[in-house]
Amino acid sequence: MKSYSLQHIVDHARKHSPFYRHLFAGIGASVTSVEDLPITDQSAYWQANSLVDNRLLTGKLEDGIVFKSGGTTGNPKYSAFSREEWNSFTSVFGAGMAAGGLGQGERVANLFYGGGLYASFLFIHGSLEKSGASVVEFPLGGASDFDEILRLTQEFEVTTWAGVPTLLLSLIKQIKERSLKPADLPLKKLLYGGEAIYPDQVAFIRQAFPDMLIRSIGYASVDAGLLGYADFRDPDGIHRVFRDATVVEIVDDATGKPIQSPGVPGRLIVTNLTRLLMPVIRYPAGDCAEWVDPPDFPDGDKTGRRFKLTGRSDEAARVGPVSIYYGDVEKVLHLVLGNRRLFGFQMILSHDKQCDHLSLRVAADIAQQDTDLISKNVLLKLFHERKMLEQWMDQGKVGPVVIEWVSLDHLERNERTGKLRRIIDRRLK
Repeated sequence: MKSYSLQHIVDHARKHSPFYRHLFAGIGASVTSVEDLPITDQSAYWQANSLVDNRLLTGKLEDGIVFKSGGTTGNPKYSAFSREEWNSFTSVFGAGMAAGGLGQGERVANLFYGGGLYASFLFIHGSLEKSGASVVEFPLGGASDFDEILRLTQEFEVTTWAGVPTLLLSLIKQIKERSLKPADLPLKKLLYGGEAIYPDQVAFIRQAFPDMLIRSIGYASVDAGLLGYADFRDPDGIHRVFRDATVVEIVDDATGKPIQSPGVPGRLIVTNLTRLLMPVIRYPAGDCAEWVDPPDFPDGDKTGRRFKLTGRSDEAARVGPVSIYYGDVEKVLHLVLGNRRLFGFQMILSHDKQCDHLSLRVAADIAQQDTDLISKNVLLKLFHERKMLEQWMDQGKVGPVVIEWVSLDHLERNERTGKLRRIIDRRLK
């Protein structure tokens, strides 16, 4: 891994990126802490990262790799890595996977998704390769037929499936439907990533495999980069900071000040110390989290400070494995409503019957008799812009999207600031 000092990251970004040059215009030359810098506005960040006249990147993309970070059909979001940065990304995450308990000779089926500029399959492949653990990988991919997955799992005595929870749940459901027992499969472990896993889903898995080990594969995203690794000594759901590769903060949403006390939720903000081409400096990761330990952790074992996720923040909702940006939904609503006034809206995430559900609570100047037609048009436009959401909904892996038309005073606000709560995540409550 090649990492840089915070000062070097800031100097390079200020010199070569017009976006960061403008953002840091009022910042002095010497930077001793991330708190000397403003928190990056995610919307402005992606506007600067355009295909034409790019103002974010610090140089030409001449040797590296590009992935899709989400966004809509008309406004896709791309993340770029130099070859060296991608190697650092996978090497550090791979070391985190080893710390998570990869066993010598473990046989892992990589069931993450690839193609279409999605990163997860290649990312997990590269991380397994660089983990330092003597594992055998079976690169099946998430689109593989169940019968093929089952056959290869049995024939090659695959012990571990790695994939997104919604896919893993679907596979377990098919195993139960075929009345297969734990003795019929060599499977011992599920490694999940890309979305959270919930108690009802764990209970469903345990019905088929009472002794199954269910663990996070680690916490990362293609836009924010390295975020946390799951140490085998910790309970599932706890992650540790990649302390030499990132600076992770949890900040108060009202004041923007870092939170140091354990058990107090706030927005998770990350600064990546391995990326220069597309700098990630005080970037909102899109999640809320809280520290598990006091500020003087870590101690002599030199591991990163521990935290746990508490839900999504205001930047984007994640429904199953599908990221849906608040700003993208806002554009869809404005387009469909036309001249009708949009007073405000909220995206509400819930979880029921092993599935994530998304509700849009919208306050707008429309007649009651028009709501059904407008709701239909909003969904048609939303599914056109975010096809993966419709696909997973049709497959029953996420619940139907619901639109609720309300008055402005029915939209929830932050009790301290009075600000509209843009994304309300009820799944971890």
